[in-house]
Amino acid sequence: MHIRSGFGFLAHIDHYRAATQRQAGMAGATQATFICRRCGQRRAAYGRRQVVKGMARHGFHCAHCVKERTSGANAPPAPLAA
Repeated sequence: MHIRSGFGFLAHIDHYRAATQRQAGMAGATQATFICRRCGQRRAAYGRRQVVKGMARHGFHCAHCVKERTSGANAPPAPLAA
């Protein structure tokens, strides 16, 4: 049963119920995302690193790019076998 206000609209409670039922089907749709400055893909915000530490305005790198960079490119060279 719908409760109606004096102007003939559904009551605020009914609007709230309808909105929350719609949103329940979209769980995770509002996850925080950003565009990675290195690979250019839209990624989830977890694991991101700032391009310039302490300055978010320069953007972020995704966790995947950070992992690639720290595991391969900056690794020290292997010692030469004698």
